[in-house]
Amino acid sequence: MNSEKKEQIFFFTPPNSSCLNCIFTLEEGQFFLDSSSQLTVGQNSSAMNTSTDDMVWVPMMENGRWLKLVIFPIVQVPSCLCAIILIYYLIFNPRLRQSLSNHTILLLLVISLLFNVNVLGILEDYWRRSYIWPSSSSFCSYANISVYSTSTSNLLIMAFASIERHILIFHTNLTNSLVKRLFFHYIPMIFIPLYAVFFYIGAIAIYPCESTYDYSVRFCLWPCYYSDKILPAIEAIVNVGLPFVIIPIASISLFIRVLWQKHSMQLQAYKWKRDRKMTLQLLSITLLYLILWMPLNMTFLINLFWLPNFLIEEQVNYIYLMPFIVQLLYPFIAFLSYPELWRKNRRILLNTVTAAHTVQNNLIMLTRIRNNN
Repeated sequence: MNSEKKEQIFFFTPPNSSCLNCIFTLEEGQFFLDSSSQLTVGQNSSAMNTSTDDMVWVPMMENGRWLKLVIFPIVQVPSCLCAIILIYYLIFNPRLRQSLSNHTILLLLVISLLFNVNVLGILEDYWRRSYIWPSSSSFCSYANISVYSTSTSNLLIMAFASIERHILIFHTNLTNSLVKRLFFHYIPMIFIPLYAVFFYIGAIAIYPCESTYDYSVRFCLWPCYYSDKILPAIEAIVNVGLPFVIIPIASISLFIRVLWQKHSMQLQAYKWKRDRKMTLQLLSITLLYLILWMPLNMTFLINLFWLPNFLIEEQVNYIYLMPFIVQLLYPFIAFLSYPELWRKNRRILLNTVTAAHTVQNNLIMLTRIRNNN
């Protein structure tokens, strides 16, 4: 390794829920990972025990920042508006509000809205400035807590929703009383976001280590708790691994169970329509999660076990953004799963356009009459 001090990027994917800080800016000799994959700070690169062949160095600059800064707000604004409209209907429409299956959809919409406004806002400001502002360790801690806690909440609630659909369709006796609804429905929905927020507040703001933030890197590099063994292990197993095992298995098994029930039992038309709607709603959201999270997870596994430099530049520039796209597209997918709402809003829009054309035609006619007179 050249003794000349130069700025490079070291690629290492921590076991992270959102995996948004997978690319890190390093000055040679400032940080490295030893053979046990523990973060070492303040050592000279000549003291590294790990071979440089185990490390991957890629160009620092993220390509296409201005293009992303143009494209993302184009989707972000209607996504936020769609989320607000759907949140309003799910809260103030009595029929939709009373349906337990809509509560997880509502909670995911709230988290998606917070992510798109807060986390995406921080990232877009970084794309515009090329550095984090305000440039302070407290803001970097806040940014990391925000991105990790919302991503973890989103994944865990989606995993819970995948399991809960089985209860709502096949085990309705578990929700037929207030006590059972509290235990099987409301408490998990309250506990999951609180767990995610307090986990990352503890790991990032309270854990007794000092994070060395780099304001020229998106989300300021990474928190120092990755030098620990226990917290990253909990994060990898509970916050990441568990949801990606539960979501596809629970969703596919639900689809099979609903089809089997339809063919083996004479279901009432209303019950079949309700079960089909809940199943298709879950499957559409599951596909969104799996399709857009899969490239990031697959490249991480390939980098970790087989090819350390596989698609490194693509990960720097594009692949890390796919979980963000999940948050952007989720309100649209959720909105389309309520045809009664978008049909109603389509009628409102058509009536508004028709009224505007009527007013415009009347004004044209009045103008012609005045001109003739």
